[in-house]
Amino acid sequence: MRGLTVEKIASAIGAHAYVIRGGIPGEAGADLPSKEASAVVIDSRLCEKDCIFVATKGERVDGADFIGSCFEKGTLAAVTEREPSEGSPDGIWLVVKDSFEALKKLAAYYRDLMSDVRIVGIVGSVGKTSTKELTAAALSVKYNVLATQGNLNNEIGVPLTLLRIRDCHEVAVVEMGISDFGEMSRLGAMVRPDIVLFTNIAPCHLEALGSLEGVLKAKTEIFNYIREGGTAVLNGADEKLKSVTSAGGARLLFYGPDSCMRAEKVSDEGIEGSRFEAVFDDGTESERFEVRLGLPGAHMIGNALGAALVARLMGVSGREAAEGLASVSPADTGRSVRETVDGIDYINDAYNASPLSVRAALDILSSVGGRKVAILGDMLELGEKECELHAGIGEYAAGRGIDMLICAGRLSKNTADAFTKAGGQALWFAGTDELTGSGTLPLAKGDTVLIKASHGMHFERILKAVKDGTLKVKC
Repeated sequence: MRGLTVEKIASAIGAHAYVIRGGIPGEAGADLPSKEASAVVIDSRLCEKDCIFVATKGERVDGADFIGSCFEKGTLAAVTEREPSEGSPDGIWLVVKDSFEALKKLAAYYRDLMSDVRIVGIVGSVGKTSTKELTAAALSVKYNVLATQGNLNNEIGVPLTLLRIRDCHEVAVVEMGISDFGEMSRLGAMVRPDIVLFTNIAPCHLEALGSLEGVLKAKTEIFNYIREGGTAVLNGADEKLKSVTSAGGARLLFYGPDSCMRAEKVSDEGIEGSRFEAVFDDGTESERFEVRLGLPGAHMIGNALGAALVARLMGVSGREAAEGLASVSPADTGRSVRETVDGIDYINDAYNASPLSVRAALDILSSVGGRKVAILGDMLELGEKECELHAGIGEYAAGRGIDMLICAGRLSKNTADAFTKAGGQALWFAGTDELTGSGTLPLAKGDTVLIKASHGMHFERILKAVKDGTLKVKC
């Protein structure tokens, strides 16, 4: 890792350095190794020769307990809040007040060292992971790209992503997620993106952010951290984002209807995705190119347009970007993965949920043939309007022609009731355990079943229970 020697790391994070020899702690002198670190990890199982292990403390596990095993693997130094004492494992200890803060300081320092790598920050309420994958794919046609793994988009995942950048990388696509005011500023101070791509502003984390205006305010904190000469790319189809008139000192561009990157001649192919003609025109250059998108849902067209605009701004032609976009599958996004079990098609989108994303998933479900069933759970952190928002999902499902709802969770009782009131058939369970322990679900061969809820509902257990036979279906 360019420039990351133990001495420079200690300076960057404000650590007190000790060298332990024969179990005896001593102040580190001028004999610190000059070799560069190979990696930075917070999981002791991932330690390798010459890596830096940042020992963090969790609810159940204290990483400092594993420092000895890390040194046995060849770890170069350990960052820890624990002061070494007589009998401590031999090695270099970098002692700090807060290991998590040290991780963020180190990431910000490393970002400065790797300033020649251009960074695209992916921001928004929903659709960030899909947009991240689409953007990385569009850019990968021309550049060596690093992208956030999975959805490691918080104050732990973002620094770990930055610390994965290597000399071979030309671009990094970094997903940035928040749930409260101030978080985006802390992420922005580390990432300092060249381009920011906004997906949307939707009712998420309203317990902390209060309203859509609060969501917009919290997320647009990133404008203060875009690098000089940078660009903010916003979804012009989003009511809140299209009201933005300034992005600090950054250039402001929009994608979507009546914008410089828009879709025409759209052909909806249902669960198989879509085809459309992308039109780029920024007043100085223009291009039309065909896009075949394998991600279902009208909202994915918007995500692809944003990715294509970012790629175009970075010198990738539209046709090249289209090649990358076409390579992305639902499995790449980690969401909406389709599986067939005993003749029933499952759209497994159990990772997360918000009113906007659930509606989008129901749109996809409504496009399939045969009987359409949605297994829905609570959408969390929606604040004082949570009951109303859940009821709205039931009404929406009825309007989209969904045949049956199976709901679980206290809040989802509102969804089931609203669906029933609209003339639909619904089952309700008090929680996920009650659903998976019910023994049998009223499903049959040929059904298509959507599974979606907030991560805290642990809906991943549902398909697992179907597969292992503990939850049977009426085939």
